[in-house]
Amino acid sequence: MMKKIMTIALLSAIVIAGCSTPTQRDKTRNDLLQSWVGYHLDDIIAKWGVPATEHQNKNGTTLYEWKEKPWADHRGVIYQCVDTFLADKDDVLIKWKYSSDCFANVGGFEPIDKPIPQPTL
Repeated sequence: MMKKIMTIALLSAIVIAGCSTPTQRDKTRNDLLQSWVGYHLDDIIAKWGVPATEHQNKNGTTLYEWKEKPWADHRGVIYQCVDTFLADKDDVLIKWKYSSDCFANVGGFEPIDKPIPQPTL
């Protein structure tokens, strides 16, 4: 009888644990890049280093690109992640995007109810 009670208790605990609602989701590249919006260019340079390229637009904004080291898959196809920010005339980051070669998850967690931001550039 005791063994039966223990088995039922164990199975109940497994079912309850499996039904619990997660409170966090994986942090994405979208979360990471969106977190820089509103910061000055100098702030991201202090963390990521100088951008690989920059392009001044006629309207006073500037595109900045950070490029990761290229890598190849088993077939020899070359990939390279490029993160791009648009900065206003005062070098405040206002929009972002990334290339399809970038990994989506960047490590860490966000609250489950926080929507994943979408690229704005």
